[in-house]
Amino acid sequence: MLVDRYVKAAATRVAEAVFRADLHDVDYDQPVGDPGWFGPDSAIWYVHNHLSAALGGWAGLYMEPLHPAFAAAAVEHSVIYRGEPSWDVLSARLGRSAAFVSACTFGSTVSAERACRIVSAMHKTVVGTLPDGRPYAANDPDALRFAYATLAFGFFAAHQKYHPKPLRGRRADEYFRQWARIAGELGATELPETLADVEKYFAEVAPRLSVSAQTLASIAIFEGLPMPLIARPVWNILEWAARDLLPPWARELYRYPDTLPVADWLRHRFVKAAIGVANDLIGGNGAANQALDRINRGSLVKTA
Repeated sequence: MLVDRYVKAAATRVAEAVFRADLHDVDYDQPVGDPGWFGPDSAIWYVHNHLSAALGGWAGLYMEPLHPAFAAAAVEHSVIYRGEPSWDVLSARLGRSAAFVSACTFGSTVSAERACRIVSAMHKTVVGTLPDGRPYAANDPDALRFAYATLAFGFFAAHQKYHPKPLRGRRADEYFRQWARIAGELGATELPETLADVEKYFAEVAPRLSVSAQTLASIAIFEGLPMPLIARPVWNILEWAARDLLPPWARELYRYPDTLPVADWLRHRFVKAAIGVANDLIGGNGAANQALDRINRGSLVKTA
């Protein structure tokens, strides 16, 4: 059917943007047998090996610039946010974050450690002064804590809503503890390590968050993206889905209006179907497939 082809094309393009991203010197094939930081039985592997993770990352990127330091850093230090919004710009932003997460989740131990060193080194140069005169730094533990919480929450919220078999209970908390290991490697401290603790942390930090001109400039790559008229309806639904994953306090800060429950239900069904189709088409995360082969080849060597 024409609608099926339309859904596949739109969802697959998003999948390609985030699943085929790369980070320098990430090795998913070697060394043979190395499970990396987490391994294929981990909660974080399970969550990130599904296309719903891409939508969760998008939600996390909506939340990050609500922190004044992130909003300023994005506008003042990243070339991605300069110039007109475009598909290439969006792919670069989503792909850069996805590549780091993928390296830490599926890469070898050495690759995960190297990815964190690369990002930490990049963050060292991201310093400046906020409009009110306060200094900011991307490597500040408070900023890193917020980045961890927003991304982990975004990924998990999308997983809960759009994965066919989402994690619950202890396995859900395992996911946040494993994310905390990544954030800890970057220098974050005092990290909330369960969903309940992350939500409590958000309640504590929310009064210090705001929507500024820099915040709006940071999300312009999502909201001002030019595209063919025929693709706009699908994009609008995907954009709604990312916003829908935001916690209530974030939606209130952005002043996103409430929508009709029936319309939300229909959009949710559409997005879940599109994600499922695209995930099946591409066979999950390519990096995860390579990593699994790396681990399995190690088992073959041991039994040979």
